Amino acid sequence: MGKRLFLALNPDEESRRRLAEYAASIHDLLEGLTPRWIDPDLYHLTLWFFGDVEDKKLEFIEHSFSVLSSRLLPPVLILEEPLFLPSLRHPRVLSLRFSFQAPTALDLILRKAKASAETDPGDKPWLPHLSLARFRYPQAKVWQAGSTGNRLVLPPPPRLEFQPVSFELMESFLYPSGPRYEIRKSYYFA
Repeated sequence: MGKRLFLALNPDEESRRRLAEYAASIHDLLEGLTPRWIDPDLYHLTLWFFGDVEDKKLEFIEHSFSVLSSRLLPPVLILEEPLFLPSLRHPRVLSLRFSFQAPTALDLILRKAKASAETDPGDKPWLPHLSLARFRYPQAKVWQAGSTGNRLVLPPPPRLEFQPVSFELMESFLYPSGPRYEIRKSYYFA
């Protein structure tokens, strides 16, 4: 069995604190779905999920991003809005959607990840988001009032922009109490 790996952007401590405050401010509004709130220490934007990676492939992945990272300028992430995934009617995750000051800032990383991956995710577009909560028992009827598309009317999140200094290759460990993540390697932007 391999290591469960993903690439991520991690918010700085001040951004993490502000995101956690926003999550706390909406706890009562989502009580009907009995959310499992994600520990703020685990907040991240997943760039690519590799799944289980064998040791022989791990070295290749680690090296390929080392070569790439020093050529990339750091992106500026801009917090946009709350988002229910995969949809409002069947919510599994409450996330915050992000955009980038330069929309193509991470294209090289995403192309390299796709080329390094064992499996092809197909043509599904990448959606930059940070998860705040997971729902075990989604109930569509909770969302009928005050909703449009896959958005529920929630208070707007704080105005937030942050610029990561690196992206990380993370290892995920799954436990009954929830996941734990460890940074395997950090790749620093130019």
